[in-house]
Amino acid sequence: AELYKTQDWLMDYIVPYPAVQLIDSTTGIDLKTAATSTLVASLSDEFVLTSVVFRITAYNSMTVEPVVRIEDGSSNVLMAEETLYGLSSGGCWVMNPSGARKISAAASAIKLIVSTGATATTLTATVDVLGYYTSYGV
Repeated sequence: AELYKTQDWLMDYIVPYPAVQLIDSTTGIDLKTAATSTLVASLSDEFVLTSVVFRITAYNSMTVEPVVRIEDGSSNVLMAEETLYGLSSGGCWVMNPSGARKISAAASAIKLIVSTGATATTLTATVDVLGYYTSYGV
């Protein structure tokens, strides 16, 4: 074994693990209406999508839950359709992709598709896109 006199050699072996962070947040999403909303308008760098969080900001008298999916700017499905069961005032719902979803800057956008709107008097959310960038220094 060789004894190293400095710790510089160690830098070659350290793999920096990126932290999950908020990529973008969109307020005022109406989950009662079947529609498409842009969650991330443009991508400056490649990132790995880890989850999408729905934070309910306004809720009243829901009888039918909304059905949603997440797509990129080219309509490729990133997260399959899911029914948001059990929503309540001040509550949240977390969608996670099945496996790592690396999103390239060429994807151009991340979109929320509400394919079936909720039956409710009011159902509004703030939607957070979480992930980590794959390049250093971002």
